[in-house]
Amino acid sequence: MEKTVQGSPAAQAPKKKGFLDLFLGGGKKGLNMWFNNMMPSIVVGGLLISLINETGLIDLIGVVLGPVMGIFGLPGEAAVLWVGSFMTMSIGILGALPLIESGVLTMEHVTILLPMIMATTAPAKIIRMAGVAGADGKTLKLSYLMMFLCSILAGLMTRVITLIF
Repeated sequence: MEKTVQGSPAAQAPKKKGFLDLFLGGGKKGLNMWFNNMMPSIVVGGLLISLINETGLIDLIGVVLGPVMGIFGLPGEAAVLWVGSFMTMSIGILGALPLIESGVLTMEHVTILLPMIMATTAPAKIIRMAGVAGADGKTLKLSYLMMFLCSILAGLMTRVITLIF
């Protein structure tokens, strides 16, 4: 049997990790990323949506942005959810619940709004990853523009489909 001497290549080789170690390590990294990156935006966004609802500011936003959101067949209040979804999809969806309960949003509105919210979500994650990877400002601005345009296109297409069917 060969003895390993401290400082020899055999003594310095890292121990190969098994499947369970890799799986648990990846899970731990995923939870850390969720708590450090996603959770703060969900909490802050949820608080902002609640504050806007409770203060009645949502009614003012609804009146001001009604004509813009009317292009999509949505009430102006839906703008708060759409803009909030640029932070995280959870804000758009959770913020919709009180508006559905109060009758401001109908199921047709939700049918149009949901694709708009979903179109902001995947690109937002890609943009976050690009930022962490060190992408330049021009690339990030272009990514945000593409996300915005995809969301508008999703809303318009869904609006047309709801009119047809």
